[in-house]
Amino acid sequence: QSKVMQTSYVTLQVDSNPEWVERTATGITITGKDVNGDDIVNTFSIVQPAGAIDVIWNKTFSEDWTSIEATTPSHLAMFDGKLLVSNATGIHAVDPLTGEYKEKVEIPGLSVAPESMASDDAGNVIFAANANNTMFTVYMYDGESVQSFAEYNGANMNGWTIGNLRVVGDLKSDAVITALGTLYGNPTYYIAWQVTGGVAGSPVTGKITPTNNPSSISYACVSPVSDDLAEGLVFCGYAGDPYALYYCADPVTEQTWTTVFDFQGAWNTNFSCISIAEYNGTRYCAVGESWFGGNTPTAFLLDITDISNVELMYKDDFSGIWEADPIGNDIKLTVQDGIMRLYIVNPLSDMAACVEFPH
Repeated sequence: QSKVMQTSYVTLQVDSNPEWVERTATGITITGKDVNGDDIVNTFSIVQPAGAIDVIWNKTFSEDWTSIEATTPSHLAMFDGKLLVSNATGIHAVDPLTGEYKEKVEIPGLSVAPESMASDDAGNVIFAANANNTMFTVYMYDGESVQSFAEYNGANMNGWTIGNLRVVGDLKSDAVITALGTLYGNPTYYIAWQVTGGVAGSPVTGKITPTNNPSSISYACVSPVSDDLAEGLVFCGYAGDPYALYYCADPVTEQTWTTVFDFQGAWNTNFSCISIAEYNGTRYCAVGESWFGGNTPTAFLLDITDISNVELMYKDDFSGIWEADPIGNDIKLTVQDGIMRLYIVNPLSDMAACVEFPH
C-alpha cells in the first residue's frame, strides 16, 4: 500500500511437456493492487514446444550415404533389424538406431527394379516395379525366397502408371496391400488386395475423388488403415483444397471419400507419404509433406484410432535441422523395443532422419 513504485516477481514452476505436440496455456492471470489500492490483473500465456521426442540421427546422401544413389522415388522398409532404403538402382541397409550405412542388399530371386517397396508388421518385404499398361506384380520376400504375391492387370487402366506400395498386417496371415495409379489430367485410382491366411484375394479398385490432376504416383499415397480392408483406406496427395487426410470407409462398395484431418497446407503440396502403426493400443498415421514452392516441410503424427475424431499428436517442420523441402519421398513408422520411431528419407534434398517417440 506504499505510494512508492515497486516491482514484484512471481516465479512459476511448470512441468515439462510430456506430449508429442506443442501445448499452450492461455488466460493465466496474476492479480494484485496498485499503489492507489485499485485492482491489477496481468494476463499471459505459456507455450511449450513438443516434449518427449528426439531426432536421434540425421544423415545426408552426399556425406554419409554416398553408396546410395540419390534418385527418386526412394522407399523405406524394415527387415531383419535393419532399415532398408531402395530406389530403382538397388536396395541398401542402414542401422536403424544410428543411421550408419551398412551394405548393399541383394535379394536372391528378385528380378525387378524395386521402384516400390514396403514392409509389413511381421518384417516381410514387398517390392514392385511401376507398371504402365502391363501386369502389375507385387513380390514378397521373407528372408528365404521371393514369390509373386499379388497381381493387377494394368491394361485395365490403359496408360496408367501404378506403384507406391503400402501394407498393414502380416502377409503370412492377414494384411491389406495398396498401390496407386495416376495419370495427369485424370482421376487417381487405388488398387487394394485383402490378404487372408497368407493368400491375396482379387484386386479391388476405385477412384480417389478428392484428387485434382495428380501427375505422378510420387506425389500421393494411399494406405490401408488396418489388416482388414473393411476398415477402410486413407489418402493424402497432390489434390484440391483442402490439403488433407481423406478416408474411405468402404473401398469395395460405396467408395466415398471424406476429409478427416485438414493439414492447413497448400493444395499443391507434393511428395506426400503415409505410414501406419499401432503403439500401446493406439493406431497412428504418420504423414510427410512438402510443397512445390520449397517451403519448410512438415511431418505429422495423427491418432486415427477413432477415424471420425482424428487428433494431432505431433507436428514438426524441423526448422534449424535441414533446409527447406527435406520431407517428401517416404516415411516409415515402426515400433521397436517399446519405442515408436519415424524414419524419413528424401534424396532430392540430400537428407534422411529418425525421430523417436518414447512412451
